Amino acid sequence: MSPWQRAYFWILLVNAVIYLLFIPGFLFYSHLSFRSIEAGWVRNNLVHSRQLVQKDIQEITKIAEDYSNWTDTYDFVENQDPVFCEENFSSAGLQNLGMNFVAITNISGQVLFSKTIKFVGAETFDLQIDAQNLLKPNFH
Repeated sequence: MSPWQRAYFWILLVNAVIYLLFIPGFLFYSHLSFRSIEAGWVRNNLVHSRQLVQKDIQEITKIAEDYSNWTDTYDFVENQDPVFCEENFSSAGLQNLGMNFVAITNISGQVLFSKTIKFVGAETFDLQIDAQNLLKPNFH
């Protein structure tokens, strides 16, 4: 075997040892690193998703609790007790729900109660409502 062949053989042997010993270890280590990075991303995404769902549930619950007592609204239409409107349609309550207008009419379209607020400052202002133009009689 010539000196060049012998040098070539040793270079190949050293490269083979490097590939056989170091490359699989590097690949294994880098694979573990990528797995931990991906697991962290998945955890963060799950936490964020859970927070979004909880926020949606809280908003839906708030709206459902505020307007779940339709019996009281029906009673108001029947007897028109102003205390009901004062307790249920405060400016702050409407603002919390993201509403700037509410109206209650009877079946014939007569406006029994209405309230309009500006979002800035929750200041009320009058808005003349002609319910006959908004709702036709027997509107359901």
